[in-house]
Amino acid sequence: MPSDIEIRHNHFVKPLSWKADDPTYAGTAWTVKNLFELKNAQRVLVDGNVFEYNWPAAQNGFAILFTVRNQDGHAPWSTVADVVFSNNIVRHARPASTSWAGRHPSERADAARPRREQSLR
Repeated sequence: MPSDIEIRHNHFVKPLSWKADDPTYAGTAWTVKNLFELKNAQRVLVDGNVFEYNWPAAQNGFAILFTVRNQDGHAPWSTVADVVFSNNIVRHARPASTSWAGRHPSERADAARPRREQSLR
């Protein structure tokens, strides 16, 4: 399992030229997904970053998403645990979604471990 991860002082951004209803749209249909997502990780620090420009397209438009994913039953050890998300700026986007305790509705009820010890600051 991915562990002991630090993500500090980065700028995560999608160009508005990828957004079909923006005046700067360049005409290429991009598959736009979340700016940052954790599906299977533990002991993660995400601190002092800027996340901006995200919109609903190939996913729901949340900039930040923490949700356990078991990949259709092939990774039952999956968990999102011991995450600190602090001192970050999220702008021009739907801020965050956390399915801390959950599984994707299509996954078996026993298919992934729930979250523990998360901190959003």
